[in-house]
Amino acid sequence: MNRLKPENGSFDNVVRECFKKNKNSCISWFLSSSYCYYILYQSLMSDGAFDKMCKWMLDNYESLEHEHKHLVTKDMLVAGSGFNIPYDGYPTRVQNSASYLIEALYKSKGEQNENQ
Repeated sequence: MNRLKPENGSFDNVVRECFKKNKNSCISWFLSSSYCYYILYQSLMSDGAFDKMCKWMLDNYESLEHEHKHLVTKDMLVAGSGFNIPYDGYPTRVQNSASYLIEALYKSKGEQNENQ
């Protein structure tokens, strides 16, 4: 099974599985989701799942370790938004992974439409 396969038009299930394996993955998901939402105008996660993730990240911020943690502030987590990250503030790795995830999301939606 492809571990990055979205269900019901979002990656909510994938994000939950990633958290179970590595709590620090939330930084990557926050950045990728923010890039997709604010730069590409696409959603990777439902609003509810993103809000829960932000709350959890805020509550556990001090224990998180990630090379891009400095890009995610507590104020962003309180607001539940990565709006303040400028386009050129996203690392290339985040931009590439976000593009890959959007492609997987579109592919999944196409497969769902074919099966209906």
